[in-house]
Amino acid sequence: MLQKFITSACTAALIGCFVLPARADDGAVVTSMLATLYGPAGEQRHDEALRDFYVREDYLPVWWRDGAWTQQAREALGVLDRAQDAGLNPTRYGAVMLKSAMEQDFAAASGIDAIADTEIALTAALLAYIRDSKNGLADPLALGWHSRRPEAVDAAALLAEGLRSGALADWLAHLAPERDGYAALREQLDHFRAMALLPWPTIDGGESIHPGDSDTRLPELRARLVMLGDLASVPGWSLHDVARFTHDEPTVAAVERFQRRHGLETDGIVGSRTLAQINVSPGERAGTIVANLEKLRWMPASERQPGRHVEVNVAGFELVAYEDGQPVLNMPVIVGEAQHPTPIISDRIVNLKFAPNWTVPFKITKNELLPKIQADPTWLAANDYILISDWGRGFEIDPMAIDWSRETPQTWSYMLQQKPGPYSALGLIRFSLTNPQDIYLHDTGSRNLFARANRGLSHGCVRVGDPLALAGFVLEGESQPWDRERIEAAMHAEDTDYHRLEAAVPVDFFYVTAWVDGDGHMQFRRDLYGLDAMVLAALEAASEPVIDLPLLLGAEDHPAPEDVALSGSVDADLPL
Repeated sequence: MLQKFITSACTAALIGCFVLPARADDGAVVTSMLATLYGPAGEQRHDEALRDFYVREDYLPVWWRDGAWTQQAREALGVLDRAQDAGLNPTRYGAVMLKSAMEQDFAAASGIDAIADTEIALTAALLAYIRDSKNGLADPLALGWHSRRPEAVDAAALLAEGLRSGALADWLAHLAPERDGYAALREQLDHFRAMALLPWPTIDGGESIHPGDSDTRLPELRARLVMLGDLASVPGWSLHDVARFTHDEPTVAAVERFQRRHGLETDGIVGSRTLAQINVSPGERAGTIVANLEKLRWMPASERQPGRHVEVNVAGFELVAYEDGQPVLNMPVIVGEAQHPTPIISDRIVNLKFAPNWTVPFKITKNELLPKIQADPTWLAANDYILISDWGRGFEIDPMAIDWSRETPQTWSYMLQQKPGPYSALGLIRFSLTNPQDIYLHDTGSRNLFARANRGLSHGCVRVGDPLALAGFVLEGESQPWDRERIEAAMHAEDTDYHRLEAAVPVDFFYVTAWVDGDGHMQFRRDLYGLDAMVLAALEAASEPVIDLPLLLGAEDHPAPEDVALSGSVDADLPL
């Protein structure tokens, strides 16, 4: 359809000698529009929101008035034409078709029905743009995103609101989802797209560059860090200083700033991981921002949720606790590795398990722990595990009484359970959720792992960096007070104990790899699960036009109206 339209437009422009009809009567346009929208085929061809919009507008055109396209129509078209500014594709909204139909008067030249169809098409495109801007374009469920989402917007009501704002173009251009941080990230998209126009040669690999080292790559590294905003001009510096081959203090500090912004180990050393991130092109960064703008459209506004709730950014390895929309606690977390991803879900903390024992999942036992036991059967006792026969339906047995050389993953039938203690896999407390995947939050006996930059290390559960503080936050709403001493006593008790919360605390798991922090600095994180690429592919797949304009001048299946006269003798099929 788009190719046919462009062919028709080019042909008409080349001939340049057709006679336009008199301006269409508004009443005739209304009649044609109503027949299209509310006639027998209207329900099948057009969605309910489109018809509802014109009910709100008293069944009258809003873009075609007094025989011409309105200024608001042209402003709205301009926003659709610049949809890429919001990380959306103008092709989806038929911007090229609408632009030619309205700005070159091809719709008017084709007659009443073409004007009505163009009026309807512009409204349909705007309704799609509003929905996409507020709620997202791709289907998050198809991408494994099962966390809660904002309510679907009433696009017809919003468009009517925009029409009455007195500044439709500005209103449309600033459409944003509920989630805080969207506007700042959208500004960064413009910045990285502009930077993508500049040369971005790959800086060669080699030995790591430590503070104080000399290396011929340092001038190029400094120039790159200046472009990225991590190295500002230093008072007293000259071009000679920028070109120096020594990894000096200002450059080390700039590398550390870059590393912090990209979730890398902050040591000032330009190693292979740091250099790989420095070499990522602005165009690729812009793609990451587009993917995350889409994900922000799927996320509810944290500041609008009353009471207490917890959010975990899996890709950022961070947990934030909110009280009436305000962040009151944050901590590092360890999440599932790429082979065992933490699911993107919403759930509730329903109870706390103090001094928890850990029943090892069957798959972990037979596939990961069995080789350790076979190598050294005393490993079980050394790590406080007990062995129970018949997957928990039997009794505790002595591991030294088993011929481990005969055991295989296929014949394994035992249950392993780790006793409570500071070095257990669950640490001193578990925050129980309700999901069928058996994912929960918990302490850990391996607290040294929180020092790592890449904390995708677990089998899917989330290990929290400050379990005592999180327990205090969760228990704050209980009718009986829980002070620090009481919580610590329960965590270090000899026996396991449960405390069911009087009011469950909501938990949302998200996956955001690009955001602007509170200081205005752009943050990027590694796409641990490959979700960004999936989001970009889904956006590309959903870019087919949502409108169709079949009644334009020169379309093969719709001959030109009788009141359009072409001078001279012209064949039915006009050459390009």
